[in-house]
Amino acid sequence: MPFALPDDKSVNFGPETILERPALAARVGQIANAWTIFEHGFARTYAFMIARQAGNAPRSGTALLTSNPAGLQIFDTIGSFRLKQELFVLLLKVLVEEREPDVAEFYAKVAAPRIVLAKMARDKIERGAWGVCSDYPDGIVRAPLVGQSEVYLENDLIDELTTIIEATTVFEQLRSKLFDVFV
Repeated sequence: MPFALPDDKSVNFGPETILERPALAARVGQIANAWTIFEHGFARTYAFMIARQAGNAPRSGTALLTSNPAGLQIFDTIGSFRLKQELFVLLLKVLVEEREPDVAEFYAKVAAPRIVLAKMARDKIERGAWGVCSDYPDGIVRAPLVGQSEVYLENDLIDELTTIIEATTVFEQLRSKLFDVFV
């Protein structure tokens, strides 16, 4: 768990400063990438449900598409992940809840809480200024816009990455259940 940076410590910030700690900088990059992979899967699952609704899946020549380009465009246009998640839940309720209540319940009770934790992990990492403090050669310092700066060690970053990977795994289970519903 990250620990509070004492107020009397000096931190160097800058776009390339955390590169002084290459292993930790790489972990920050892994976290950003893991979230992007999750979010792409989330958007593609939404587009898949749009494509499958009422059998109106678009065709490309004679092949049935597994997602709807309009669904992807909707998600690309919406900036807020919270709004994307609300839209996903509404579509899930309309298309799945009555047909397969177990799938909707899996989302609500298993996937959604993990997604919230993953988003919080992502936000902590991506919404802070990163720097280094010579007093902590094995750590990097995250300065939030508001609040106390914290020192992150490699295990702290691995914990945040694991949270996102776990959410992705659970969401892949949901996607498999949705595929069974619609195919």
